[in-house]
Amino acid sequence: MVTREKARFKRTLEELIRSFKRKIAPDAVAPFIGAVDEPPLEHTTRKHFLDGFLEALGWDLSNLDYDVVEEARIHGETTLFLDYVGAHPEERLPLLIFEAKAWSKPLVAAARSSDRNKSHSQLIAAAITHCKAKGDEASRPVLKEWYEWLGKLVDYVRGMHVQSGHVVPKVAISSGRWLVVFTDPANAFIADSDVEPSRILIFDIENYVEFSGEIFDLLARSQLVRDPPVYINCEQILAHASDASVRRVFRAAWVSRVRSGSPFDIHPQIQVYPAAVIERSDRGLVTIIDRSVGRETVPSRGDRVAQHRVDVGSLSDALLAKLKTFLPSLPQASSIAEFPGFPTPPTRGMSTHVDGAIGVGDRRFVKEWPHDAEQFILVTGDVPHYLMEGQAGSCIGHDWAACRKIGEEVGENPVLSPTLDPAAYFVSGESHHCAHRQIHGRRVQTCKLQAFEDYMCCKVCVFEPICWDVGSHRPCGTVIGPDVDAPAEVAVLE
Repeated sequence: MVTREKARFKRTLEELIRSFKRKIAPDAVAPFIGAVDEPPLEHTTRKHFLDGFLEALGWDLSNLDYDVVEEARIHGETTLFLDYVGAHPEERLPLLIFEAKAWSKPLVAAARSSDRNKSHSQLIAAAITHCKAKGDEASRPVLKEWYEWLGKLVDYVRGMHVQSGHVVPKVAISSGRWLVVFTDPANAFIADSDVEPSRILIFDIENYVEFSGEIFDLLARSQLVRDPPVYINCEQILAHASDASVRRVFRAAWVSRVRSGSPFDIHPQIQVYPAAVIERSDRGLVTIIDRSVGRETVPSRGDRVAQHRVDVGSLSDALLAKLKTFLPSLPQASSIAEFPGFPTPPTRGMSTHVDGAIGVGDRRFVKEWPHDAEQFILVTGDVPHYLMEGQAGSCIGHDWAACRKIGEEVGENPVLSPTLDPAAYFVSGESHHCAHRQIHGRRVQTCKLQAFEDYMCCKVCVFEPICWDVGSHRPCGTVIGPDVDAPAEVAVLE
């Protein structure tokens, strides 16, 4: 099936080839007087052809920490450098190893006359099989340069497998003039058995455009990253979920912290867009946002939060109703405790193996938008907002001056207007504000909202029961359990 993405790739590829051939033509403009007319080096091939080739396939080289890592290092018997590694945007699993060679480098050739009738795929398969078996140098089936390249690919894929427990789905090597794709890296590089030549596909630049659809299916980001985009709108839902595949649905909010005001009075404004997160039967998560539903600006005064929550709730209901027109069997929203958590990106040196179940407090309920530090997706369960109404009573923690009297204030001065740094939206004296030093210290490792809010009272946050489980100390010192409902460690004004 020819999709819009495939058609776009075909057009872009055609222009890329035409443009690069113009650059290296004998009558092309010289970069400087006296420049030597020689074939492009690897760096030039990458910069002017292969970078564009990968970008046309949907890989974002402008954000190397997010999509593609260049000159990636892995540790085998020695430190190995991979030209390009395409990675899953959240799980960071390697999805594509792409090795670059100089434009002038020829396609694989036989080292022995007896092998010259073999196809290129057969030669490559024989060379990798020989390499994995650690055959002697004299009997290698291909010329030395190719044999060394293929040996490095074996080291790359095996080294990555040892480090992550993951087999990269696709491996490719290209000079620009030719492209070799390993469709089954497990067979080619991991298994001790012979390599299957039919799983090694070779393309020549003269037929790139003709076979652009096949190349796209093999190497495009959208084909290797099977998850849906970070978010979709309601009209796109059937491409990513069906009535039969929906396991649960959760209300959510896209939170945008905007810098507003004048240069002498910069302060935050927080906008909330209603969202929904569908958990499919395959455990995949689909985030739905529809700007046609609208958005609401969070008031900075606690006494206006109640009406604001009603307004956001109406928008959230409208979103779910619109979603239900596409998925008639959409269930009621599930509680936040049932949310399995967004995938957690691994830290450096961490493998993909996870032992045991993840506790509810350790689940990832907030996901950052990778291209903007002030955009977040928050799953809120069966309620539409992360903000709850302020509770009656006058806890001493709400007021900086009261905390100062007992030596438990946060910061040198009270927060008197919403600020970006520190991240404080509600001001001292509001029921949604907290300025108590012990409470701030106690929630450092637990608070889900610290990326954009550090002074909000935990008792008005939808994540409070997640951060402070039953039987544990709540932030204000309250022990949750039978017949215990009075603060134990934080003074409360009578």
